[in-house]
Amino acid sequence: MKKLFTLLSALLCAWSIQAQTLTFQNGETGEDIVEGSTVYSTKYNELAYQILGNLTFQPEIVLKGDASKTVHVKIVSKESQWACCAFDGNCLPVQADNDGFSVKKSGNVQNEGTNIQAEVIIGQASLDDKHVYTAEVSAWYEGEEANKVTFTLVATNDESLLAIDDVQASKAHVTMQGNVMHYALNGEGVHTLYLYGLDGSMVMSRTLADSEGQVSLSSLRKGIYLYQIVGKSGSKAQGKVIVK
Repeated sequence: MKKLFTLLSALLCAWSIQAQTLTFQNGETGEDIVEGSTVYSTKYNELAYQILGNLTFQPEIVLKGDASKTVHVKIVSKESQWACCAFDGNCLPVQADNDGFSVKKSGNVQNEGTNIQAEVIIGQASLDDKHVYTAEVSAWYEGEEANKVTFTLVATNDESLLAIDDVQASKAHVTMQGNVMHYALNGEGVHTLYLYGLDGSMVMSRTLADSEGQVSLSSLRKGIYLYQIVGKSGSKAQGKVIVK
C-alpha cells in the first residue's frame, strides 16, 4: 500500500508539472506549437487595411501555463516592424540590440490562455506586394530561462512560401477515438506521420497514403505524445494526443 501511495504521489506530481508547462498554441488552427517548429500566418487587420490602407499582420498565438507565475515573452527579429502587446495590451516596438531587434514583455498568463499579440506594423502598404517577416518567439517562467519554449513565427502574404501542400497540411483534422488516431488532411498526396514522446524521442513514423484514415496507437505506452504530419513540400501540422 505504501508503494502504491508513493507511485500515485509521483504520478500526480508529474502531472502537475506537465500541466504547468508553458505551451504555445496556434490560435488560428487550435493546434499546439511544437518546440522549435515554424508557424506561418497570413492574418492581418482587414478593417484597418480597407479603411486606412494600413497593413498590420496580427498572427494569433496563444500562450498557456501557470497563471500564478510571472512569465517573460521575448520576440527577436532582423526586422524592425515587430511589436508585442502581451499581458497589458500596451504595444512595445522592438529595439535594436545585439540580436538585431527585440522586445520583452512580462506578466501572468490567463487561465484560458493569453494572446501574446505579436504584431508586424508596416503602415501604408499594398497586399499586391509580397511581405515576409520572421521572428523567434520564446517564453519562460521567472528564473527558469534555461527551460524556455521557442518557435519561429513567419508573418507573410506570400502564398508561394507556404505552397499548396503546406496550406492543406496545416488544416489537418486529428481526433482520437480510444487509442485510434483518425485524420483528415484536406489534400491529396503522400504525407508522413511522426509521433514523439515528451522527451523528444521519436516513437513512431507512418506513411499516410490517403487524405483520410486512421492509425492505431495501442502499441504505445500510456501517456501524452506529440505528432507532426509532414507533406512532400515539408509542410507541417502538429498537436498532441493522449494514449490511454
